[in-house]
Amino acid sequence: MGLRRAYKGQKRSLRRQESNRSAAWKAAMLTLLPTLRKKQKRVHKMQRKIERNFRRTVCLAFSRWASGTQRQKAKLASPGVRPRSTAWKAAMLTVIPPTLGRNETAFYSNKMQRVKIENRFSEGLVP
Repeated sequence: MGLRRAYKGQKRSLRRQESNRSAAWKAAMLTLLPTLRKKQKRVHKMQRKIERNFRRTVCLAFSRWASGTQRQKAKLASPGVRPRSTAWKAAMLTVIPPTLGRNETAFYSNKMQRVKIENRFSEGLVP
């Protein structure tokens, strides 16, 4: 019944079976296969779409999880400043000397200390 429905518009009789790879068999297969191929393509497209969506959700979930853990570590390391930014570098260069109980806070950069030390050393050598 299914074959007769497939060949409904054609005037061939399907009562005798054709041998494989004969011209009639090939013609019959060419008339049947396009509808089957379309269905297969639809199924494959849906499968690919589902796989892509699944991969995206898995990748998104993993990236959100990974970025969440990294952000927490970064927040714990330096709460107000991004690592290796200009402000972070300036904060690393800043030296806070002990105040010895005074309320005054003095900030000296490492470069200034090096210049002072070099000047004192050069003053001692020159007679």
